[in-house]
Formats: sequence, structure tokens, C-alpha cells
Amino acid sequence: MAINERVRDMLERHGISYVVHPHREVFTAQEAAQATHVPGRRLAKAVVLRHGQGEHFLYVLPAPEHVRLNLLQRLTGLERPQFASEAEIAMLFKDCEVGAVPPFGHLYGLPTYVDPCLLGSQWVYFQAGAHRELVGLRGEDFERLERPARVVRCAHAAPEPAYS
Repeated sequence: MAINERVRDMLERHGISYVVHPHREVFTAQEAAQATHVPGRRLAKAVVLRHGQGEHFLYVLPAPEHVRLNLLQRLTGLERPQFASEAEIAMLFKDCEVGAVPPFGHLYGLPTYVDPCLLGSQWVYFQAGAHRELVGLRGEDFERLERPARVVRCAHAAPEPAYS
């Protein structure tokens, strides 16, 4: 599977310049960064979650990081966020390989939250439906296309010290 048609159509419809970096098949965002020599901090990893009564959303963060659900709940106000199962992801993203979800929730009717560490980047790279290529575009184009909900700080940050 090559670049997802939804993503390609959106980029072309908006006249967005992008680059495609083919690579060997890998299954994690960090491996994709290594295979393409893209800095992991610039590779957007889209994590599918659900909250409350099962409503799904995306949280997009740098590839080397991991979401802290308790911190994400505090930052977004979403009730009981939890990771979606592979079966849920497959149902929501039928035109993508599981684990290669693009960071454009709006293409699938999902709200998207983006980690502040990715915002303001000159370039953002991401998987666009397949485990064999990355797509890169200017960071400002990513923000303009997705218009993500912003959180005030990273949901992967180290815990705050407890002071009394």
C-alpha cells in the first residue's frame, strides 16, 4: 500500500508540496525515523484513543515519546482516555495498515490533539497509511490543514514534582 488516497487527495487539493521517503517495511514510528534518517522528534506518531462513552480521537506526538494517559486527561479535559484496540483502529482506518495511521483525524471524522513539541516545526513527517514510506511536509502546512486542538504542554512530559 502506498500513500493513502485520502491524504494524497487532500494535499493535492490544497496545493501542498510534500516529499515521500520510501523505506524498508518497519512497524514502529521510531523504526521509520531510523530507516529514513528523519529526526524522531520531527516524525509525527498518531495514536488512536477513546474517551468517555467510547468516542475516538487522535493524539499526535513525536515518535520517540509515549502518551501518559493521566496527563492527557488533565490537559484535554477528556474523560478517561484510553488506547483504542487494533480492531477499533482497523474499523476506523479501513484504508490504512494498522499502526500507520496518518495524523489527519479530520479525514476520518475524528478530533485531533497535537503535542506542542511538534507545533512550530519546519518539517513534519508521518506515515500515510503504509509501513513502507514516510511523507514530509512543512509544519505550517500540517497545522493549517489539520487545525488541531492545542494542549498547553506535552502529554509525555515527566511528572511534576509534588511540593506542598
